[in-house]
Amino acid sequence: MRKLPVFASVGEVLSGVTRHYFQLLFAAWPAVLVLLAAAGLLVWVYDSIGYFAAFTANDGGPDLAAIAAAAELINAGGNVWKVYGAQLLMALASAVAAVRWHRLVLLGEGANGDGGVIGLRREDGTYLFALLKIVLLAACGLVLFIPATLLLAMTDSVAIKIAASFLFLFLYFMAIGMWLRLSLALPDASVGAGGRVFAVFRASSGNTWRMLGVSLLLALIAIIVIIAIFALVGAAGFASVSSSPAILAATVVIYLAVYLYFLMTQITMLSVAYREIVGLPGGQAAQEA
Repeated sequence: MRKLPVFASVGEVLSGVTRHYFQLLFAAWPAVLVLLAAAGLLVWVYDSIGYFAAFTANDGGPDLAAIAAAAELINAGGNVWKVYGAQLLMALASAVAAVRWHRLVLLGEGANGDGGVIGLRREDGTYLFALLKIVLLAACGLVLFIPATLLLAMTDSVAIKIAASFLFLFLYFMAIGMWLRLSLALPDASVGAGGRVFAVFRASSGNTWRMLGVSLLLALIAIIVIIAIFALVGAAGFASVSSSPAILAATVVIYLAVYLYFLMTQITMLSVAYREIVGLPGGQAAQEA
């Protein structure tokens, strides 16, 4: 049983993504272009219905009524299809990019500009199929919580409710850790090993809480960085997005850059965990992030 080193993995992921951010972008540049277009469409829709302007409509402050009205417009007419279409494009492009990032981190593919211009490859389909299997397994696990939740709602005992709440919290975090273990099938699919969901889950036994710890630490650090970035963006006058097409375009780029950094940390975390716990098929030499 191989154990994932928590703090060493966090350091490797943050260092690797920060140092190789643009290299990762280039390795998946066709997908990044699709992400840019989809993000631009999303921001344009939100701006066209006055959603951003509503946040500064009340003497520089948020107008809650205007925000609520704009939110309703998102689900009206053709806007809903534009929003869902853009989100679907972002999801698919993110999956395609993830395959390239897994292969760069684990195999070194695209590190010198080679292999990063392939629009689509067989592993993209394997990756999406593995992701579908993981989602279906997670959905089946979620169904098991429904009867317990209904029984909890029917009881009048405060003590039972408190005890059950702590138990649910424990099980919730354990479920996330198990989801992460299942997600090791994604780098498995990316390197051409087939996306073996159950095999990697068995191989990662004993690492549920370790993987959860790495993921939570990375998410916490990423959230702090994102808050700091958007605080600086707001201080620089980008809050009034709709005031200028240039500001709108800059906002799209900033939003996408932050989104990609967060996504890269999660993808690289899975790559590092896969390398440390499962190992590459055929004993291939892995690249460090």
